[in-house]
Amino acid sequence: MTNEELIMERLDRIEAQIAPLAESARGLNELKDDLMIVAHPASQMLIKELQDVESSFQLQDLMKLTKQMLRNVKNITFTLQQLETFIDFATTAEPLLRTAIPQAISYLNDLEQRGVFRILGATLDIRAKLAAAYTPEDIDKIGDG
Repeated sequence: MTNEELIMERLDRIEAQIAPLAESARGLNELKDDLMIVAHPASQMLIKELQDVESSFQLQDLMKLTKQMLRNVKNITFTLQQLETFIDFATTAEPLLRTAIPQAISYLNDLEQRGVFRILGATLDIRAKLAAAYTPEDIDKIGDG
């Protein structure tokens, strides 16, 4: 093998090794270009929105919040699980409540129409007057005859 053939063979091997790197670099460049299309408007919007809170925002507050969230990951996870359970319960109970609540309202309305609540109110007034006029011992004596 001549010196020139050795050089050509070595160049072919180097080229074969570099080809995947070049392809990867092209893919990364395409990703960068795609992200730049999205990132520029997003950064402009973020800058605009952050101007609204600039006077009340402190970086120390963000760090404090981040630390607190990291310390309470278990609690946050538990809370989210409980919220999920409550949402499942509400979703399950909703059809029952849709029928039960109007029935309860109708029943209470019927009691009001028949004067049950007026009688209960009058009874409470009588009990208040008895409590003001007599001691518990007096009421016990009255009950005993």
